[in-house]
Amino acid sequence: MTPPWRVRTRVGSSLGNASGSIQVVVLDGMVSPQGELGELQVLASSNAGLNQSAREEAAKLKRWQWQGDVQPGATPQSHEVFFTVEFVP
Repeated sequence: MTPPWRVRTRVGSSLGNASGSIQVVVLDGMVSPQGELGELQVLASSNAGLNQSAREEAAKLKRWQWQGDVQPGATPQSHEVFFTVEFVP
């Protein structure tokens, strides 16, 4: 079993709160052996109104492949991935 992948991305947003603070959504998903992202779920969110936008950001990263999966004779694996999406005002 490989350790989970961790991805952090920052997105400029006008959807932040009035104080101008950074809003964060943490997602968990699985990457199939073919490199497709699926089973995406919200683990934590500072603003539920941003959950769908965070899912869309994660979905933009369409094809995933780790070099260890493409070695001759290696069996491709599924991988767990954690996304931290920061919405910056």
